[in-house]
Amino acid sequence: EVSDIQNIDKDLEIEDYYTTIHDKQLYLNIKKIFRDFKIEDILKIHVKLCNEVLNKVNEYRYLTLITKPPDLWIGKTFTRKCSLFSYSMFLANNLSKFGKVLILSLDLHHGFGIQDLLLNLENENIMYVSIFSASEGDKKLLKQSIEYTWKFLAIPIPPGINDELYVQTLDIVSKIVNYWKPNYLITLLGFDTHRLDITGEFMLSHDAFYDIGYTLSSLVESFDIKSHITITECVNSKIVIEKSFSNYISALIGKQKPYHDVSKRKEVCKTVQEFYKQYIGRVKQILYKHWKIRV
Repeated sequence: EVSDIQNIDKDLEIEDYYTTIHDKQLYLNIKKIFRDFKIEDILKIHVKLCNEVLNKVNEYRYLTLITKPPDLWIGKTFTRKCSLFSYSMFLANNLSKFGKVLILSLDLHHGFGIQDLLLNLENENIMYVSIFSASEGDKKLLKQSIEYTWKFLAIPIPPGINDELYVQTLDIVSKIVNYWKPNYLITLLGFDTHRLDITGEFMLSHDAFYDIGYTLSSLVESFDIKSHITITECVNSKIVIEKSFSNYISALIGKQKPYHDVSKRKEVCKTVQEFYKQYIGRVKQILYKHWKIRV
């Protein structure tokens, strides 16, 4: 609910901004569905926030949108779960004028909306890497990773994954960054990967989010990435966002871990380990055979 709108350019043609990434018919459909609301004003707030971020990428190396824009669910011509606007693709499309942009999704779900937007956008400066639960589907997405080389890479991992294996998966991202050398990194940080999340598919602890932040900050520093933008996704638990997000931010800025998860699950069953090896093995084959990257 939007009760007050401040500092919004009244002359902003929101339709023009919106249709740089989304379809005009989708914009008209959203206006029709939400006809009882001033949807244009709501979208203006989204766009204004993105523009504020874009104006600060040269001033700050790390930026965070503490919000829940459902980037994962809105594509060029379709939407679900009341998604209205893709922050990540709007930011990436604008940043791509100044260099390469890597969108990294770290969420339980695969971002079909982001994938649809990217594959419908003729822009060689944007790449999308998604680490997600294999329960979302894997075979078709892995085939598309071959079909759309250097546009999109799917990295499915099995339910039941723990901290160690999840953070280990980020080694693949490191290899891609080393080879492709993006100038900007946009991370969609999902909190539904935590073991306390109601979805219950992954077994990550608060400690894992510190390790994720540390790994990403190391990538930014090591490969001289100009700016890293984090967008929060899938926030379902107050305690998870409070502790895990604090750990993540602390790692990004080089501070000590504020929360240690003493009850975290350290081991995974052999079945999860075997499935993990199979999925990562297939991804490695794609990277070596089609991307010329050895992991």
